[in-house]
Amino acid sequence: MSRTYEELSEMADGKTFTYVKGVSPADLVTRWGGDPATFTPMTFAEMVEQWWRLYDRRVPLVAAAVISDWTLAIDNRYIGVDEKIVERLSAGTRVVSHFLLEIKALHDFRWFEDGQEQISFYPQEGFMVGDTHAEPDHMPVAFAEIVGRSDARFPGVWNINEGPVFVWAEELTGITLTPELLGELSFLGGFLPADPTKP
Repeated sequence: MSRTYEELSEMADGKTFTYVKGVSPADLVTRWGGDPATFTPMTFAEMVEQWWRLYDRRVPLVAAAVISDWTLAIDNRYIGVDEKIVERLSAGTRVVSHFLLEIKALHDFRWFEDGQEQISFYPQEGFMVGDTHAEPDHMPVAFAEIVGRSDARFPGVWNINEGPVFVWAEELTGITLTPELLGELSFLGGFLPADPTKP
């Protein structure tokens, strides 16, 4: 694994990264039940500091930043890979997200398009579309090609957090995420009054 992907994996550990096209950070916060007026500018490092302070309190923390015509949202509560939330968020647009948790080897990935699941990856099941296992010949052609390229790039790599998941997201969004870019982004960060993944 290259140093870039090693650093990204460390930075993304325990967090959900959600890319939404054509939706502003403030709109995303509102859709997740937050009030943008209570959110403040913060860096990635400041977000992580807040996250550690609240680690045992299970308070939903969200930070969102603009990258080109996308918003990247980072949360600490699995919000961006919750299927129902992603389905609603993707109405009329594209959502790509992943959650990585190295200590338990729990790695998730979602790609939804206009309210429809295109492909998901689950820690135990692997690639799925709905309730069906999605081997390369049963997944969207475009994504099968992406997986083929990432497999060639990372031969023998089984953990998607060791490079592949970042390549999948890059190919679906056009965003080349790097540790440097994460460190430079200006996020709108704050807390949600309730966890939107809970009924």
